[in-house]
Amino acid sequence: KHSVSQTHKRNADGRKGRTDNQMTIAVSATAAEDLDEEANNNDVNTPEEEEEENYNEPEERGRGGGFGMGGGVRGSGRGGGWNKRRIVRHPEQKPSKTMPLNDKVLYAEIRCIIKGVESDYSFLSMENWPSVMSSCDPGSEVFSRMNLNRKKVSEVVRFGLYPSMKQTLVKRVKEGGETGGFFTTGLDSSTIKHLGIQKHCDINIRYWNEAGGQVEDGYLDTHVVGHEPAVRQVNDLNKTFTEMGIPLTKMVGLSRDNPRVMEAVSKLFRSELADKGNPGVVDLICYLHPCHTAFEKCCESLTKVSELEEEEGVIKIDISTLLSSIHGFFNSPARREDLTDVGEELYDKLAGFEENLNKFFKRHVSTRWLEMGPCLESLLDRWTSTVHYFTAFLPNSKDSSDKKALKTDRY
Repeated sequence: KHSVSQTHKRNADGRKGRTDNQMTIAVSATAAEDLDEEANNNDVNTPEEEEEENYNEPEERGRGGGFGMGGGVRGSGRGGGWNKRRIVRHPEQKPSKTMPLNDKVLYAEIRCIIKGVESDYSFLSMENWPSVMSSCDPGSEVFSRMNLNRKKVSEVVRFGLYPSMKQTLVKRVKEGGETGGFFTTGLDSSTIKHLGIQKHCDINIRYWNEAGGQVEDGYLDTHVVGHEPAVRQVNDLNKTFTEMGIPLTKMVGLSRDNPRVMEAVSKLFRSELADKGNPGVVDLICYLHPCHTAFEKCCESLTKVSELEEEEGVIKIDISTLLSSIHGFFNSPARREDLTDVGEELYDKLAGFEENLNKFFKRHVSTRWLEMGPCLESLLDRWTSTVHYFTAFLPNSKDSSDKKALKTDRY
């Protein structure tokens, strides 16, 4: 069932804006069954329908002429037909030959938008797709009429795709029945630029997917929390689960990070759930933050200089500073080229020298916890040539820029 509507947007000053076609595909299970039954009961076929069934090769890709990204979909092609039952039963609905051109254009736009969302393309990057596809097939009336303006794509995702995806998620959570359907909830807040620069709190859910046979994570909702008062966040939690119809009696754990305000949220929310008949919700605090802090303190301890080392003039820096300084020092293409030349010289002089000179140091960002390992590996892979560069090549270089580099803090 296709619900197609044309909306006229108005700007803030009241002027009429551009008309955008919006299409929301909402195929309920009941509607699919009705269409299936109608197809089964249709004993008399028109000559056009018989021709379509004869041309329809099952599970094959057509040669171009298809809709959506990737050039053709199964069962499509020039001169190909569409099987009614497959339209109903196949998870991806397909247009029929008798579908009006406007509907075909809307269908193609929806398929492109879904592809963009799945592949995490920006809405702005999708604006040029119709012109690219039209240049590949200049004779296509569908491609030439398509419009993927970023505002239009945003509206389709917000009011067409997202509600459908949310309904599917809620349905999966509830599939366990009375003996199943249990879940945990995760909270995470961050300051982002949305509706101004405000603090938002995301609500995620982890549940057992009965059909998929695995544990899955899903995004539920986002609320603006301001200064994150505990009472407000608890009210937002209750509002989200009430509106979606997910019973809080099936919640088994609340996952959160460790600030005081989140501790207050957990305590207040679990107290309310206990009053509602669910006293066993586990407080799932975040163990990543303490582990990272412990590792950070360990790295700091490696930089401590003893009295004897201080007398000998030993200087120690922490690992994070070393990685950042190394990458920053070789930010110059000329220095990278010199380092490569040093590696080539060592390759000729040293036996067993096996550095990959095509690889360079990874950029280290201290807030990205899991990247320190790969950054250290990239440094160790070029360690011999790097040490030779700083201890032998640079001090003996006659280049004026290299002489200046010897006076920098990073050196």
